[in-house]
Amino acid sequence: MASTNAGPEYGKAQGNYLNAKDVDEKIFFLQEMIKYAPKHKSSEKMVAELKTRLIKLRDKKEKSKSVGKSTLKAIRKDGPQAVLVGFTNSGKSSILNCLTNASSLVAEYEYSTVMPVIGAMSYGGIVTQVIDLPAVNSDFFDKGLVNSADLVLVVVNNYDDLSRISPYLERTTGKRLIVWNKSDLMDFDVARKTEAKFMMSKQDFIKFSSKNTTNLEELKKRILSKFSIMRVFTKEPKKERSVDATIMKPGSTVGHLAERIYHGMSDNIKEIHIWGPSSKFGGQKVGLKHVLKDLDVVEFKTK
Repeated sequence: MASTNAGPEYGKAQGNYLNAKDVDEKIFFLQEMIKYAPKHKSSEKMVAELKTRLIKLRDKKEKSKSVGKSTLKAIRKDGPQAVLVGFTNSGKSSILNCLTNASSLVAEYEYSTVMPVIGAMSYGGIVTQVIDLPAVNSDFFDKGLVNSADLVLVVVNNYDDLSRISPYLERTTGKRLIVWNKSDLMDFDVARKTEAKFMMSKQDFIKFSSKNTTNLEELKKRILSKFSIMRVFTKEPKKERSVDATIMKPGSTVGHLAERIYHGMSDNIKEIHIWGPSSKFGGQKVGLKHVLKDLDVVEFKTK
């Protein structure tokens, strides 16, 4: 197909499209071609052909899903898991990029996310798996991931989005946090009334702007608080505590932590000291039955 004075971005997308290994990749790079295609009179036919091809590929994708041949690869749950759900152009991809190390495609055209994009949010000593899912009303929305996630981040741009998204979340088992994105783009009075609606309906929500990252730290903190986990740090004698926390269930004891670390060799422990919320004073000597609290620091001395 002639590129009609197309730039290098189009050429790169076209090359990737021709070398795509599956339907998902073809759809992704075809959307890139449409994005970077020239926008003038002589290119209208070319763009129309690209869009027709995209429709055919989506139909092919839908047929494969209907017979149980989804091309999406299984995503292994690794620690606490949160998923971003919402409508197209709600800002899910931008939020993922703000929260994590991911580079999810951000585009002005609709349905730019055609497969889950995974990122890792490192905060408070915990690495949380955050997944940007395709739009809830797209052909590629994965209900299985939503239903099994520990936390559903419901991304909305206005109050009415909640009722429209709700039918897609009927079987979710995880907790929910509403992320009101693009609130900074609203008229002041409209934003004020929208916030009042969220508050009156007692929704658990947070205002956010992926453009200027307003409330980014607060959002990370709120996400972490939603998980039923306890963070415990370990340290060696005369050394600093570990950078990353060991994730434990609330109510766990020092003995549970010892088994997690020493794998059945906890008999080699001769002395245990603890700092933090569960200690009466810093460096308190405790036993294996001592019940831990979030953010405790435990030092094991072995034989």
